Amino acid sequence: MSDSRRTGLTEEEVEILANKILDKMAENKVCLLSIEEQQEVKNILTTKKRAIKATLWVAGLLILWILKDIYFYIKDHIVWSR
Repeated sequence: MSDSRRTGLTEEEVEILANKILDKMAENKVCLLSIEEQQEVKNILTTKKRAIKATLWVAGLLILWILKDIYFYIKDHIVWSR
């Protein structure tokens, strides 16, 4: 693989990488986590996804609130023909 990552991987490099991943996955067919642990991991990932979504909503609302205040400030301070 070349050192220039800005151009992305070639088709050949992607194929080599996919084959290496497939070989690694074929070696380890047994999951070391129990059913309960697997369920807990799923719950953690679901909670993380919901927390990120809620954080993005709150950040979006704050940005809209700030933009509204800026808009009203500019609108109130523009003098058209006085």
